[in-house]
Amino acid sequence: MRNERETRVGIVGTGYIARGLTYALRKDESLGVSRVLTRRNPEQIKDLAVEKRQITTSSQELIDKSDIIVECSGDPVYATAVISEAMDAGLKVVTMDSELQITSGTWLAKKGLITEAEGDQPGSIAALYKEVLAMGFEPLVLGNIKGFLNHTPTIDEMKYWAGRQGISLDQVTSFTDGTKIQIEQTLVANGLGANIAQQGMLGIECVDYQDGAKRLAERADGLGVKISDYVLSPKSPAGVFITAKHEIEQAPFLKYYKLGDGPYYVLTRPFHLAI
Repeated sequence: MRNERETRVGIVGTGYIARGLTYALRKDESLGVSRVLTRRNPEQIKDLAVEKRQITTSSQELIDKSDIIVECSGDPVYATAVISEAMDAGLKVVTMDSELQITSGTWLAKKGLITEAEGDQPGSIAALYKEVLAMGFEPLVLGNIKGFLNHTPTIDEMKYWAGRQGISLDQVTSFTDGTKIQIEQTLVANGLGANIAQQGMLGIECVDYQDGAKRLAERADGLGVKISDYVLSPKSPAGVFITAKHEIEQAPFLKYYKLGDGPYYVLTRPFHLAI
């Protein structure tokens, strides 16, 4: 029997992110999956931690049975239509879909509450940003740590990695050729009032991501703006960082707390997991 205090979560999409979310909510006492919306044949869908009756092809059923919507379909055009309908019904929306946010997010935000999940790189940067401001820092770089890029992958390579990792061909290609990081850092720039230093971003290659993070800060300082960018550092953690300055009077205290000599300090979140 459903707990009456449980918030009914409707999920849009049945891919990699949606599967993980259903498993994450399976034992949550305050949140429970109500319906999962799909465009596929529900009988062919596997690996979701829900009962078959909870999978639907009706957006109206999803809306009727939910208190909040989590959108993770990866299709901004389809998602815009579903979310618009949900917002018209007064539902709040959480997305794990940067593509949606930078295409129709501004328009949707005028219809109701829509926010990015705290997780994946944009949400993790936003969470770290709040902490950095609370500690009195002046952010210069809102950064993503990328371990690998291949701007011209072959179709055979992408098919191999899509099969091995269990994600769609479109997704694995966007992760590999740089499309995803461009979209994510655009969302970060739009959401947190930063700039893009140049077309395609700077994307500094480095062994130690902190070295690259400080080099980005030098460029931002030279431009006189806060920037959204990334480093390419294969041996660094799969996380996010913010490079910032602080008041000169705080330098000895920051050095004591192992943040170095300044003037640039790198604050890191070495993961980007959804909360």
